[in-house]
Amino acid sequence: MRPTLRQGRQAYQLPPDKLQDAIALNRQIDSLHFFSFAWTLIVIALMIRFRLGKRIARWGALSALIILAIPWAASLPISIYRHHLGLHYGLSLTPWAPWLWDWFKGGAITTITTAALVAAGIWLVRLYPRRWWILAWAGTVLFIIGATYAVPVIFDPLFYRFRPLAQRHSQLIAPLQQVAATAGAPVPAERIFEMDASEKTRTLNAYMTGVGSTKRIIIWDTTVKRLTAPQIQTIFAHELGHYALTHIPRSIAIAALGLLAVFWFARRMTIEYESLPRLLLIATLLSFLAEPVVNTYSRWQEHEADAYELDIMRKIIPDAGKNSAEVTRIMAEISLDDPNPHPFIEFWLYDHPSTESRMRFALGQEPEALR
Repeated sequence: MRPTLRQGRQAYQLPPDKLQDAIALNRQIDSLHFFSFAWTLIVIALMIRFRLGKRIARWGALSALIILAIPWAASLPISIYRHHLGLHYGLSLTPWAPWLWDWFKGGAITTITTAALVAAGIWLVRLYPRRWWILAWAGTVLFIIGATYAVPVIFDPLFYRFRPLAQRHSQLIAPLQQVAATAGAPVPAERIFEMDASEKTRTLNAYMTGVGSTKRIIIWDTTVKRLTAPQIQTIFAHELGHYALTHIPRSIAIAALGLLAVFWFARRMTIEYESLPRLLLIATLLSFLAEPVVNTYSRWQEHEADAYELDIMRKIIPDAGKNSAEVTRIMAEISLDDPNPHPFIEFWLYDHPSTESRMRFALGQEPEALR
């Protein structure tokens, strides 16, 4: 029987001042998410009400760019307030001018790329009125694979600086490769990178990204500065879990199946430039309703990576569960994670298990953890 915490005892706790900040911050961020959705619907509804699609349909691909750019531009006040929260609660270090430049770059890349895909889709509708949907689906899947390949080498460097971890922290390579060797999933040193997150944030993180020859594990410099070598090994083991369990290819495959269903249902719809506002409204609603499904799947993947991490680290250090729980606690405290998220919020918005549940899972692997 797996050992558990004593009844009523919470694993993740914050001092009273930080607890108050964490609750206030997360309540506002959660509210902003739903307000942002409602605001986007209003903006799109206004475009439909004033028949914007019909008015500018003759402009072709440019009309798609305009229709997509309007909700993006309208989201600026909400993004500004969210950044204000980051600054107010000490999570963000980015001054307003660089932040605005990053907001513009990110939105422009997304909007222009989406407009190009929409224009390509309408071209396929006109050229192949019966088979357009299967061709558009295949093209979208190829685009997702290409974008996943390109993100770490083309797009991420537009926002952060990266360098091989060995360049400034060569002493960490051997411990991290020990983790990979123990797992039987070797990771070359040239696929482990450090990201200069400290220029913009105080929070800690690491992530796995890319596919094929661009697949790599990224560790934030804030993580390297704040944590001990065994704690960094624990974070690396978690990301290695994503790496070894092929989470990115599996996610692409699942996304491809979901998109196939979407394109199949859309095959009889009117797909033209003048119908874009209505199609955008449908896409926004579907995206919103898909959030809990996508996030539930993401939480399952993260739990898989947590289990993988514990299995590997128990072979390397004593008290691996206690070490894992401490890493989770440090990261959560710096990020002001909510110790008691509402179950609905956790279900709908959390792409990771809550801090409390992750710590309980980790401590459950160590019978003596809380004695």
